Amino acid sequence: MRLLIAVLFVLNVWSVFGQTFNRRYDLFELADPQVAWSIEHSSDAYLLIQTVIETDSLGPDDYFTHPSVGITRIDGITGVKQLDGSFHPAWHGAGAGWANGTDSMPGGGVVVGGVKQDTLQNLSALLMVFDAQGDTVFTRDISPPGSQWNGASVKHTLDGGFIVVGQTDATGYLDGFAIKTDPLGNVEWQRTYGRIEPLIDALIFVVELSEGDYILGGISYPTNSSSEQWLMRIDPMGEPLWEVLWPPTSFSAGPHISLLTSGNILLASNMPYATEHMQDRFYMAVVDPVDGSIIWEREYAERARFQTFFAAKETPNGDFIACGVSQVPIGYHGVLFRTSSEGDSLWMRKYVYQDDVILDGAGQFYDVLPTPDGGFIATGPVYGRLDAPNPPGYSQDAWVVKVDGDGCIVPGCDGVGITEQATNLLDAITVFPNPVQQGGSVTVQLDLPPYLQGKKLELTVVASDGRVVAKEWFHGTTNNYQLTTNNYTPDLYYLHVSAGSKWLTGGKLVVE
Repeated sequence: MRLLIAVLFVLNVWSVFGQTFNRRYDLFELADPQVAWSIEHSSDAYLLIQTVIETDSLGPDDYFTHPSVGITRIDGITGVKQLDGSFHPAWHGAGAGWANGTDSMPGGGVVVGGVKQDTLQNLSALLMVFDAQGDTVFTRDISPPGSQWNGASVKHTLDGGFIVVGQTDATGYLDGFAIKTDPLGNVEWQRTYGRIEPLIDALIFVVELSEGDYILGGISYPTNSSSEQWLMRIDPMGEPLWEVLWPPTSFSAGPHISLLTSGNILLASNMPYATEHMQDRFYMAVVDPVDGSIIWEREYAERARFQTFFAAKETPNGDFIACGVSQVPIGYHGVLFRTSSEGDSLWMRKYVYQDDVILDGAGQFYDVLPTPDGGFIATGPVYGRLDAPNPPGYSQDAWVVKVDGDGCIVPGCDGVGITEQATNLLDAITVFPNPVQQGGSVTVQLDLPPYLQGKKLELTVVASDGRVVAKEWFHGTTNNYQLTTNNYTPDLYYLHVSAGSKWLTGGKLVVE
């Protein structure tokens, strides 16, 4: 039986630089594989919602391995971990749904619309509410027995209840479902949606309109080699009002949807091309909720293997921020992309985990949030290279990257001409003396991984107003680089070290 949404796991990372950071988190530091699916704001902190594979001891040489829902709370400024927690029903596993499949709760908690799994791999939809400390408020099985019910995401509704969507085989084939509950998780109604076999349907996302109707987003497989993106509007009791399907293409990731302040729907995913197998472009559209018509749609970046957005949100100034994954130039890169409210591209950045052990760590972003300081925070999984096992001390972990409004880990990266950023080499640069008197000499000391030794590197100095004031070339064999400040006015400057189009590390310099 083919189930679209797997009950599996991914990972997360960070390092501190002012209001930005890059960190890698391992739940309970047990080196268990995990997936960070969502991030939610919680007062002055953030909650990471994950699925983790845990092993419980039942006795000597007797173990029970199962998925659990993991909650990690991190400081909103530094990214320092504050607590870990996990939940699974006794003798069952639990999964946290799909990308951005959670919702925030009053008081800083979170609701998760996921899945419960028994020892025979049977699945049931599970509603889970946790408080701001990651403790369980309540959980409810909300699907009837006897069928597979795989919860993908949830929304906290205007009446205080919840609506969970996902995929089920209760109709005799694979269809989408929606289940509405009251504030305590008691089921008020449940409905299935889709077309008769051999078609395969699944619902992945849901948003509630101001008048109480819902927009459901999902994916449909008319053939074994093509898919359609699927939107549907239902009334408060689940009755369909309209549905639209995009034309069949090769496999799409399925649409993420979010509600805009205008009342329209923002949709983000990918646009696959059947003539070039697994060749995708990033895709965004704004849809009219009245009838599902497209107000505008855009494709971004060149066609390449496996490129998609997993989530997209509106920023406080009306721009859009999207996150996802790209295999350009090679391997999985986390992607952040900012557009205007009309879909005009402002910047796209790619991020890799890189240190002296893992040269190009694979990772992707499943969720992103605007931050109060005008930047963004994204989470997803991080691991070692796809063609090699993780080295000792590394596991599949949760990855968190916090950037400024231009997608930079160190401000001013947009003036350097980079498209890709290593996220965890901030400790590789030391600048002294700092502050320095105008006209004085500054030493830029680098401690880069061995594989960068001998490579041609560029040092770019950017003023606080974004002006590029210096560009100097040197080789990675040079540990100390001398920078003179004769032509620098008193100001805050940002230093950036890059290799080609990849940003490696950076710091700040104060000239007095």
